[in-house]
Amino acid sequence: MGTLTTLDAIIFFGSLLIIMGVGIWVGRKEEDSTDYYLAGRSTRWWGVAGSIFGTNVSANHLVGMMGVGFAAGFAQSHFEITAIAGLLMLCYAFLPMYRRLNVFTLSEYLARRYNEPTRLIYALIMMLVMVVVQMVPGFYIGSRSINLLLDNTGERATAQVKISESGGVERVVLRRAGGMYTSAPAVELSVPEEMRSKITAAKLVAELAEHPVVGYVVTDPGLGYDTNNPPAVVVDGPAKAVAKVGKGGRVTDVLILDGGQDYDVANPPKVTIAPPPVSASADGSAPQQATAAATVAETPAVARVRIDSPGAGYSHKKPPELDFVGGAAFDQALSPGDVRPSRYVIGIVLMALITGAYVVFGGLKAVIITDVIQSILLLVAGLLVAYFLFSDPSVGGWGHMVATDAAEGAARKLTLYKPIDDPKLPWTGVLSGLMVLHFYYWGNNQFIVQRALSARTDREARLGIIMAGFFKLLIPFFSIGTGIAAFYMFRKRGVAVDQDAVFIRLLTDFVAPVDYGLVGVIAAGVIGAILSSLDSMMNSAATIFTFDIYKRFVNPAASEQKLILVGRVCIVLSILLAMGLTIFTSDPNSKKSFFLQIAEHQGKLVAGVVVVFFLGMVWKRASGLGAIVAIVAGVALSYSIEPLYDLFIKANAVEQGDAVTYTGFARTLVDTFGAHLNFFHAVFAAALISGLLHVGISLAIRPSEADEKKGELTWVGLGVHKASTLRKFAGLFIMTVALYAVLAVMMVNVAISPTVAAWIAAAWTLLAIGVPALLTKTTTESDEPQPPVWLNDRVYAALLAACAIFLMFYYY
Repeated sequence: MGTLTTLDAIIFFGSLLIIMGVGIWVGRKEEDSTDYYLAGRSTRWWGVAGSIFGTNVSANHLVGMMGVGFAAGFAQSHFEITAIAGLLMLCYAFLPMYRRLNVFTLSEYLARRYNEPTRLIYALIMMLVMVVVQMVPGFYIGSRSINLLLDNTGERATAQVKISESGGVERVVLRRAGGMYTSAPAVELSVPEEMRSKITAAKLVAELAEHPVVGYVVTDPGLGYDTNNPPAVVVDGPAKAVAKVGKGGRVTDVLILDGGQDYDVANPPKVTIAPPPVSASADGSAPQQATAAATVAETPAVARVRIDSPGAGYSHKKPPELDFVGGAAFDQALSPGDVRPSRYVIGIVLMALITGAYVVFGGLKAVIITDVIQSILLLVAGLLVAYFLFSDPSVGGWGHMVATDAAEGAARKLTLYKPIDDPKLPWTGVLSGLMVLHFYYWGNNQFIVQRALSARTDREARLGIIMAGFFKLLIPFFSIGTGIAAFYMFRKRGVAVDQDAVFIRLLTDFVAPVDYGLVGVIAAGVIGAILSSLDSMMNSAATIFTFDIYKRFVNPAASEQKLILVGRVCIVLSILLAMGLTIFTSDPNSKKSFFLQIAEHQGKLVAGVVVVFFLGMVWKRASGLGAIVAIVAGVALSYSIEPLYDLFIKANAVEQGDAVTYTGFARTLVDTFGAHLNFFHAVFAAALISGLLHVGISLAIRPSEADEKKGELTWVGLGVHKASTLRKFAGLFIMTVALYAVLAVMMVNVAISPTVAAWIAAAWTLLAIGVPALLTKTTTESDEPQPPVWLNDRVYAALLAACAIFLMFYYY
């Protein structure tokens, strides 16, 4: 068994069986469709909070984001911090409309506001998103996580190649030597399909050794090194290594040229990095010598890669990726660290049986109760790992980690913002395209909103959503922040750890020695997070199919029991479909991020959906034809803008040796957004164009009498908000954004510190939202009386928004 002891395994599997049993017991009496699909509209605020949080989080939030924090830093926290805007939009913009109309599904709202085709298009998109884009990755990452926790199969070696000017392989360096090999793996170089006919393949041979150096950790990056002339590295004994220097003049990595052999695992060889040039560094600081430490493999590992033939035709500007295949003890065709395919399938079947059992029989009530339990397990899991790590003297708590990070200068990890041309998380994309996705996910998404629709009252729904927001703000600290702390801790200890192995290594080093079954509790939290997402998809997919397809087009007069039966059948079929797709289309050992690849499609399906919902609520002229065009155009644009951008840039690129220049408008685009358009920029552009199409078509059509009646289903028309209130809010919003912009400019130009800017922005946010909440007599434009301060959801909303804004400035 891998990371889990016998006690851990008992707790892990026992908790899963208890969750299944509780779910079946809670939902044992479902008398009508309201009970089955909306939990009888009796869910308390804590149930809404636990179910929304549990539906949103997955193993990726704990395991994956911890690795991201370890490797890349705090910028990934935008997915949690800026999500607060989406949660608050759900509370005060979208949810009042849904609950006022008493709908079962969001498709039903679109039918009443626009037309039946809009309803059907949305229903089909949501079915695709839930079954394919959400459930398939859920089964995939869940089964992988179970197998990694239960079955230690070693570690795969990784390497990179350097191509000479003539196009042959000049050098191969190991990033990690791996472990638990029993035979030398094959060495493969990836080459694009269109280049294969032009390539003379290189012949590379991996060589194993007993107890070689398995990796190096830079314990002090130093300062003042030349990026183009990295320092020499000397290792005691036969091992050889080479250093890499980043743009800041610091050593970022030490790579293996030859791992040597027969080293003492307990006493790794001494590593010496040559000092930097005597001259001062670029920022005027005194040069500082870097230091590094070696780690020796306990089991046979790849020590070096021999170049028998360098090949020809490779690009030295874009070297091919190198992969080691095979050599694992459990299966010579697989690599150490791989998941056994048979056990991968077993993991998928296990999750399907557990979740399917209580969702099929218990409906939404069972889903909500089990989600609450699984949310608690996830929070306990994350907080336990964070507690044991930050309590270790080598970390010294959060404050010491912050101080350590600040000393890194430009290489620090505790920062939220990346340049506009950053390929993954540009700050402009985060504040535009990512916000579009947040508004969809939290406000126009059936499997999230359905939990709020099941609440006993409007106030309890809002309180539950806001409490889920506070839980969201914990994730950057106990997951991403813990990954950053692990990076500095392992670097200080001189221990080499791969990004994907950080979570397991922390369990092994810090939690497992304590025993008492804590690793089993944490493992249950990780898998519980996945189950709580899967059960929500199953139930919501069944809800949409039953009411928007079956009842609408097949059997409008269906009885309550018939509607429940159809939902149960739909759940079983969706499970079987998602299982089959996961087993037959996903490779559990693919180097590509299958989870991220397939999840990205969700963003490309919904840009127009956000526009349709928002304009439908705010503008009475929004038409059905405009809505249809906007949704379809949003999908088409989201998939086409990026490749069209790439084609335009490539058509205006001029290669001059190693340099590439761009002509005309392409140069401006590349200087601003980079040579490849970021996904978030593309989503924002798609939403903007979809919105313009919706407005243009709606203005061009003369509304019929029926359209005018549908046009009354807006915020103002339904009395959710008064026109005067919306005007005041718009003015306050513009004033607030202007203040944030002024503070940001001052902060960037060092006129004020991030801390001062954070406190000012947070105080203004708290006052702007909180004071009106205390002065008004009702919570909405309805006659709902204002509760005491401690039950006033708008006061908590103000505090939540203030916390999010504080973090966005503080971690500049």
